[in-house]
Amino acid sequence: MNTFVGTIVDDRFKISSPLGRGGMGAVFLAHDKKTDRQVAVKFLYGGVATHQLEERFQREYKMMANLSHPNIATLYAGGRDEETSHLWYAMELIDGKSISDLIEEEAPLDYERVKNILEQVATAFIYIHPQGIIHRDITPRNILLTEQGRVVLVDFGLARDLALTAMTASGMVMGTPHYMSPE
Repeated sequence: MNTFVGTIVDDRFKISSPLGRGGMGAVFLAHDKKTDRQVAVKFLYGGVATHQLEERFQREYKMMANLSHPNIATLYAGGRDEETSHLWYAMELIDGKSISDLIEEEAPLDYERVKNILEQVATAFIYIHPQGIIHRDITPRNILLTEQGRVVLVDFGLARDLALTAMTASGMVMGTPHYMSPE
């Protein structure tokens, strides 16, 4: 995962350290030389990147590029790294923790705090659903909470844009098993 540390992507983003990894890729802390701010850069895993995964990653990028909402991570740039040939995109760095970490550290949570978090997540859904986007991977790890209390929905890797062609074949199951509905 440290393959990218120290590299500069798109002559703009200097990768400094890993932040996390998921099913499709790894996320790194980076410095945006153009705007002089810290960002998160997500790379698609190279060794397992099939044509289908590359297509899914590019759809995630395109979906996020068209979203502008305070409860959804803002996308800044993306493309294919010339040196490594990995697909990547840069997005807003969220200065906080996942809801999963929050629960682990502070459970049980106060009712008003939970209500506030859920209202902000619902606001993100109210924004994306009329645009034909279904997230399909709502987990405590994909909901982040900033130090200021803003809730941010991330990881649209399994999201479906109803305006695009079908991304799942009949009988194909998508999602995080512990958070999927039983049907």
